[in-house]
Amino acid sequence: MRDWSVTVNWDAKGDVTEQLLFDIAAIGGAAGGLPGRKRIETTMTIVAEDPMGAVRQAILKMSQVCSGEIASIEVATTEEFDRRLGEPAFPELVGIAEVARILGVSPQRASTIQHQDAFPGPVAVLASGPVWRRGDLTRFEETWVRRPGRKPAAPKPTRP
Repeated sequence: MRDWSVTVNWDAKGDVTEQLLFDIAAIGGAAGGLPGRKRIETTMTIVAEDPMGAVRQAILKMSQVCSGEIASIEVATTEEFDRRLGEPAFPELVGIAEVARILGVSPQRASTIQHQDAFPGPVAVLASGPVWRRGDLTRFEETWVRRPGRKPAAPKPTRP
């Protein structure tokens, strides 16, 4: 036997009420949902031999409290669930100043580089400028061919 974390998205037949959310919490689940809507999400810890046993118990518990059906279900060991809780909930975002620091160039040069075809597209463009996920820059950073220094000036034409 081991502990499993089971996350259930449940479509209730009736509207979600505050009382229903309290009832789900009472069966051992952290319940979330908006009163007046139909979708409930809960994560509960289940003791079972295997993941399928944990899923069966979670469905049984939910169906005893609320009529409805599963929209989705995920099961993980409690260790995996705890590991995921330790991860950032949102990806690290960077703007031009951070892109410049990452690539080791000036912000002006980073603004020029962002227009290269191989550069990833921004996830959003705010009033302050474009924003990228830090992870999206990794591939570009690894394959970018750096050309240091300024281009040599074209020779001036000579007069006869």
